[in-house]
Amino acid sequence: MPPWFEPIENEDQLIVDGGALSLLPIEPALTMGATEIIALDLSGAPSRSRLPRRLNQLNKAVSSFVQHETYLELALAEAKGVPVHYMQLQSTPPIQMWDFSTYQKLIGIGYDTASQHMSNW
Repeated sequence: MPPWFEPIENEDQLIVDGGALSLLPIEPALTMGATEIIALDLSGAPSRSRLPRRLNQLNKAVSSFVQHETYLELALAEAKGVPVHYMQLQSTPPIQMWDFSTYQKLIGIGYDTASQHMSNW
C-alpha cells in the first residue's frame, strides 16, 4: 500500500495493493460481468486516536473520500441492476490498519459478521 510499501516489479509490470485504487472494487467486478456481488468493506469509520491533531484531520479527510467512493461504487451497481451484499467489517474498539497483532480476533469478527448477513439472504 503506497507510500508504506513499494510496488513490486514483475515482468515489466508494477504490482500494488488493490486498495491503492479502490477499497471496495465493485466497478471492476461489474466490468468482468458479475451478476451478484459480495462486498466486504474493511475501511470502517475514522477512529479517534492519540495522533497529533493534523494527522487526525488527515485521517478524517481520507475517511470521507473512502465513504464517498463506496457510495459511488454501490450506486453504480444499483444503476446496473446488480445486487450487492454489502458488509462493513469493524472491530470495537477500532484497530489501526497497520496493527496486525490482533488478526485472529479480526478474522473471528469477520466470520461472525458474514455468517449473520448470510443467514438473512
